[in-house]
Amino acid sequence: VVLTTAKQAISIGVQASASGGDDNRALESVSGDVQLNTSSGDTILNRSICLPNEVTANIGATPGDVSPTGMADATQLYLNPSIASAPTGIGAPRNGKVLFVYNDNAPFTVTFANNAGTVATNGVIGKGGAGMTLAPKTGSLVVYRPSVSRWVQVSL
Repeated sequence: VVLTTAKQAISIGVQASASGGDDNRALESVSGDVQLNTSSGDTILNRSICLPNEVTANIGATPGDVSPTGMADATQLYLNPSIASAPTGIGAPRNGKVLFVYNDNAPFTVTFANNAGTVATNGVIGKGGAGMTLAPKTGSLVVYRPSVSRWVQVSL
C-alpha cells in the first residue's frame, strides 16, 4: 500500500522491488523521516525524535505511584515535589514506552526505590540495579521493560 500526500509518499506493508522480489518494508516515508525495514532489522531516523506529551505531578513525601492525568500518553513527566520525595513507582507502564522524567523543583530530591515495597509493574530500576534518584533540576530517560515488570533507567 502506498499513500501519497502533497509532500511525500508513505509505503506500508510489502511491495514489489525493482529486481522483481518483495521489498519487505513495514513502514517507510519516502522523504526519509522514518524507515522501518523488516529485512535488515534496522530503524533509521534521519530527523529528530519529538516527545510532545508533557504532564506535571505535584508530589509530597510518599506519594505512592506517580500517575497524573494524561500519563497514559505522556512522553515527558515533570515532578514538582513539595519536600524530599520517595514515590513507589511510575504509573501507566506499557511495553517499550520511553519516558523522560525530570525533577523540576529545587531544593528537593526525588528517589524511586527499587525494593519489595514497590508495586511490581510500576517500579523503577536505576543504574546498577539500585533505585533512581533525581537531584533538583535533573532528569533521566526510563524505558518500560515488561520482562522485569519495571521502568529501567537509561544510561546516557
